Amino acid sequence: MIEEKVKQQSLKRNTLIYGLGNLSIFAIKFFLVPLYTFYLSEGDLGWFDVMASTVPMIAVVLGGHTELALLRWMLEKPSLPIQKQVFTNSIFLNLIGILVFSLSYYWITDLQLFDFSEFTSPIYLYFYILAVWFYTFLKQSVRSIYSAKMFVVTDVAFTLTFLLQVICFVIILGMQINGILLAFSLSSLLTGLYWMLFRKMVLYIDVRSLSFHFTKELLRYSLPLVPNTFNLWSINTIVKYIILLLLGIVSNGIFAIAFKIGFVIQMLNSIFNYAWQDKAISSYMKEGFKDQVNSIFQKYFVLFSCMTLCLIAGQSVIVDMFIDGNFHEAKNYIWLIAFGFFFTGLANFISVIYQCEKQTMQITISSVVANVVLLLSAGFLTFRYALYGASIAFLLANVTMFLYRLYHVKRFIRLSLNLTYLLAFLIASTAVLLATFYSVSLAIGLAFAFAIGSNYSELKKLSIRFKKLFN
Repeated sequence: MIEEKVKQQSLKRNTLIYGLGNLSIFAIKFFLVPLYTFYLSEGDLGWFDVMASTVPMIAVVLGGHTELALLRWMLEKPSLPIQKQVFTNSIFLNLIGILVFSLSYYWITDLQLFDFSEFTSPIYLYFYILAVWFYTFLKQSVRSIYSAKMFVVTDVAFTLTFLLQVICFVIILGMQINGILLAFSLSSLLTGLYWMLFRKMVLYIDVRSLSFHFTKELLRYSLPLVPNTFNLWSINTIVKYIILLLLGIVSNGIFAIAFKIGFVIQMLNSIFNYAWQDKAISSYMKEGFKDQVNSIFQKYFVLFSCMTLCLIAGQSVIVDMFIDGNFHEAKNYIWLIAFGFFFTGLANFISVIYQCEKQTMQITISSVVANVVLLLSAGFLTFRYALYGASIAFLLANVTMFLYRLYHVKRFIRLSLNLTYLLAFLIASTAVLLATFYSVSLAIGLAFAFAIGSNYSELKKLSIRFKKLFN
């Protein structure tokens, strides 16, 4: 019983750490969204959004997702020689990927296969891609070698540095997209120098620990995750390419704003998901842990369904107050995208169980199924119903992925949905959506009333703890 409480407290502590960090990052990034709408045109923002969505996938494909293998090995708290071996071999694999990418990028730009001169120059884009690649690996290295707290501090510091440089390059110097790319690249470089030199992460590099056999072991774990990430990327990005093809770059700019606001749910999901991943991987094989998973899943479902409903209720307020008038059409699609990200979060919760079981191929299969649904529906629905159709296709794909994993994961752990709560959530969602057409205040009131009612017992426990603190 005591051990179970310790496990729950550990999960709550990590959730609090990631939560504080992610909320800080969210506040900074949320400021960037309206900033982009005032300083970039719909076309510029449409191109930048597609590019920024595509670049992380390049790093994953050519880097082999080794940062996840690094995380998987390091969270088991191995000895220092093993840590050096994992870190060194992971860096070696990434250097090979960077070399392949650099040669390919030179060839592509030399032959002028893609012309993006209207928006930026090849050199800015090249260093931006390397910066995204490097920073993704660096964050997981900090998380693995040091702590969740340092991971969060690093991300907050990076994001704040990025914001300040965006203000300098975009607002003051008027560099537009070039300014954003340069700001990200310099922020990544400064963060990397701090960790490698001042925090001595470079000491974990030991060329004597390079091992062909061990690199194969790392890749055996990480490579099956690449198709999964590609499929998840496709769910979030292919719909943008379809919009670009069928509706044009201006429509994609409007959809990008709806997507970024709906993405708030995914950002909130990540607060819990990071803590859940840390706790599950480190405790999965311990006695009694599997028995707690369904209870955690139930609470997760309730909490994030309420958050989704609150965002949907307030979407008009957010757009009207913070977004330039040219992009106000975006509020028509936010609710569909928010629901899509809600189901993405549920699917990601289950994917951690597959990682613990080292059955990552099932994550890939479920993502492929979701992508097939997206491809079959997005073209027709976007052509027929424009941005409404694209948003519906995004939602359908994520619902499919969640239902597939929920059914299949029963081979390892039985997860269940509270049907009474699910029915109440569907009724509340319908009521809130209808209310948004008549009164935003009514919609927000209904959403918050449902959230408080659904989390009453947890809020009561929280109030008791606060009373004990002040008594």
